[in-house]
Amino acid sequence: MLPAGLTVEGSGGKGNATHTPWIGVFDPDETDSPQEGIYLVYIYAAPLDRVVLTLNQGVGRLRKKYGDVEARSRLASDAAAVRAALGTTATAGTLPNVTFGVNAPLQRAYEAGNIAAIQYDLADLPPDADLLTDLDRFVDLYQDAIVAKRDLLQQDPGSVSSSSAPKTTGGSDPLRQFAPKSDSDYITHLTGKALVRSRRHETLVKEYGEHVASLGFSPATNVHPRDLTLVKEDHEWLVEAKVVYRGNATNAVRDAIGQLLQYRHFLYASDSAVRLVALFTEPVGDAYVDFSVLGWHQISVEGPGRLEWLGVSKG
Repeated sequence: MLPAGLTVEGSGGKGNATHTPWIGVFDPDETDSPQEGIYLVYIYAAPLDRVVLTLNQGVGRLRKKYGDVEARSRLASDAAAVRAALGTTATAGTLPNVTFGVNAPLQRAYEAGNIAAIQYDLADLPPDADLLTDLDRFVDLYQDAIVAKRDLLQQDPGSVSSSSAPKTTGGSDPLRQFAPKSDSDYITHLTGKALVRSRRHETLVKEYGEHVASLGFSPATNVHPRDLTLVKEDHEWLVEAKVVYRGNATNAVRDAIGQLLQYRHFLYASDSAVRLVALFTEPVGDAYVDFSVLGWHQISVEGPGRLEWLGVSKG
């Protein structure tokens, strides 16, 4: 139901049962807990007769740092700023204000942190297809909200109280201002540098590697700078994984094709029959699948390699 790399966690309370159980969806490049950052969450409102799908903000860190009253003020201010940055078209039909039926500090913080929401009556839920449509819409809105918040932080540092620091491994772009003079120059430079990987990217590679291993392939991730290679029956596949950000399949497809061709040219022998696979966090559309599979031999002048395309979702 979700793009690969997003994580899901639910809670009915720790120690004592909560009046408002929840199921949260987290982008680990933004946050991996409901304590800070923006996240997407279904919160059941007391007395458990409603559920609210809300684009919300972590409340734990701010409550601990500022106290309940000041934290609510900051959450409400941040919510209004992000909602305004998203614009009225993106948030049309959503609720700027919600209630959870409990006059307690935590639930009041949830109310203050709401950016946009949809509410459902549990006695009269819409069809599953409509619930999935709403979830898809809010996943896209979630990605847009992360970008909007980071833009606000860059334009006016301190204007948003919640931090937004992507958790990545590696360092700066290893190819910045680099124009290789030879194949060996390229290989030496690239293999000697650390590449930036997002946590969603690493999760995608890990989950796909485990899946194909169960199908009899031998996956390897210790093949820097490549994301993943697969071997089966003397055949090798080069896999390039891309996160589709904010639904932009075009950028992901372009980047994947370019990197696969580049790695095949520089890292494999000219007569290599290595097969190329592009791996995505969500489907990129039938047109791009047809373009990559059927059009490959028409556009390739680099040898026997062929492009095998796989668009995947978390399931």
